[in-house]
Amino acid sequence: MLPVAQAWAKTQNSTVGQITTLQCSGDWGAAVITLGSASEQTDVNIVLKSNGSDWTVQNRQQVCAKPSPVPASLQAIACNSN
Repeated sequence: MLPVAQAWAKTQNSTVGQITTLQCSGDWGAAVITLGSASEQTDVNIVLKSNGSDWTVQNRQQVCAKPSPVPASLQAIACNSN
């Protein structure tokens, strides 16, 4: 999961400090990752979907729109935060 988070962070012109939260349900995952350096950090929530053994970051606006395919058990971290 860390390589996926690192690749996504690069698209945001940042780096991953750490993955602070990770939850999965079926083919879906939600994570809180800390971006930036120790002096300038921000937590970002990302939604992931598995494709075989690979994970891809999903567009939160699209996958969290009602009716959302994201499992109810992940909604709070995936869709109802930052």
